[in-house]
Amino acid sequence: MTDSKAERLSVLGDLPSKKNNVCRVQWGSEVLVIKRFATPEAAAVEQTLRQRAAAAGLAVPAAAPVLATVYQDAPTLLDLLEVAEERLARHATTVAAAAASLSVAWQALFRWLVAFHEATGHIVGDVNARNFLYDAQAATLYGLDFEDARPGAPEEDVGRALAFLLNYDPVESPLKRAVCDDLRARLAAGEIEGLQYARIEAFCRDEQAAIQRRRAVRPPVTEGNER
Repeated sequence: MTDSKAERLSVLGDLPSKKNNVCRVQWGSEVLVIKRFATPEAAAVEQTLRQRAAAAGLAVPAAAPVLATVYQDAPTLLDLLEVAEERLARHATTVAAAAASLSVAWQALFRWLVAFHEATGHIVGDVNARNFLYDAQAATLYGLDFEDARPGAPEEDVGRALAFLLNYDPVESPLKRAVCDDLRARLAAGEIEGLQYARIEAFCRDEQAAIQRRRAVRPPVTEGNER
């Protein structure tokens, strides 16, 4: 990126976020992601952890001199999951084929989470599938959001990610069960180093119970509050 003041900044559109204002912008020849934090302290924490992860060789979007990240043209893990479900509904693929592809992406996620913990001493905390991009062609997973990072065990991130995977709509579909079964078999066999399978399952059970409690207290859907 150049420092020319003649370069114009234009907003290309908002990106989904529950906690912050996030948008995609064009600045000269670069497409950037701009994130507005609730507090300066939250921005400082994310910047520090992003730098540590990058220094350790982890794939995170490159830093720009405007406290933004270079836009990565890759789908989120949730995008991949939703596309696979849609293709299954159209009989354009099989459960086995879709599950095999998704398992590769989630294995990359688990390895990334272990490496993040080794590099920073933190877990990501917010393992929503929207917070990770996967470039299948480059076999590269990108972590995006470290605002909730904190000290902890990597098994917590992995276990909660498994629970989240099962509970995206449609909840516990045949595809999601197939992906989780494959991932569990690989984790139990020790294919992903640095993790204790029993602890992963304990954290997964805890998160499944928490998800059920959250769903139990949701207000009924009425006109005006549909989501």
